[in-house]
Amino acid sequence: MALVLAVTAVPGQAFGKSAKIIPAGELVLAGTPVRCGAARTVVTGLGEVAMTYPGYILLDPTLFSMPPAIQHFWYAHECAHQLFGYGELAADCWAIQMGKRLGWFGIGDLEWLEANAGRMRSDAEHPQAAVRLANLERCYAAAPEARPAKRVVVAFASGF
Repeated sequence: MALVLAVTAVPGQAFGKSAKIIPAGELVLAGTPVRCGAARTVVTGLGEVAMTYPGYILLDPTLFSMPPAIQHFWYAHECAHQLFGYGELAADCWAIQMGKRLGWFGIGDLEWLEANAGRMRSDAEHPQAAVRLANLERCYAAAPEARPAKRVVVAFASGF
């Protein structure tokens, strides 16, 4: 409970002095504005690409050097946790299907994730990379194709 109160009162101190807090709706990833409901974004050193905390999506600065679709994928993955709570496999699936449906995630991006699977942590909450990659392949195959003629804006849960 103390951490929740600290985050509510002084978010920068709770996440570290070097943390940069970006208000909901003001994050731009790879030149595209993104939003996950009312969640704010915190950019800070994490030791992993991204994570979530109630009301916040935390991003490690290394995310910004990744390909645009991969940046959007990890943001969408964390957004799924914010919106639905989902376990890792469900959040992965929601993110990749959202990306394919909206046209910002293609088969080459899935191949990038496979080639960089070492970035995926494995612990009690996160299945091994091989399990996650097999799940991502199934979810990608099951998602409908994007409509190429339609202009796509990356927005997650823009109704908030």
